Amino acid sequence: MQNDGKELKGNEGNDAVQKAGVMTSTLHEMEVGDVMGVRGPLGNSWPIDFLVGKNIVIVGGGFAFTTLRSLINYMIDEKNRSRFGKITVIYGARTGPVFSLAELDKLTKEY
Repeated sequence: MQNDGKELKGNEGNDAVQKAGVMTSTLHEMEVGDVMGVRGPLGNSWPIDFLVGKNIVIVGGGFAFTTLRSLINYMIDEKNRSRFGKITVIYGARTGPVFSLAELDKLTKEY
């Protein structure tokens, strides 16, 4: 499963899941309409207030970048973009992006 770059509406989700073990293999075998339970969020939040008014550099890579993608999406949302300075993203991966090519192209052109 990988993000296809489409706009989300309502209760739709948008996630990338790398097939790596029993659980993720089961997710890849799911079909449209299958039901899955999700818990969370768990852990600590990002220090968003600390970042307000500052230039931001985000460095990450591989599949773990999906959590940083959520932060980027929050910061570039039209309701939030004016709160942050310049946003620079440095990303690398061995096996391909967790972003779809359409999403990467859109981010590059717009921001």
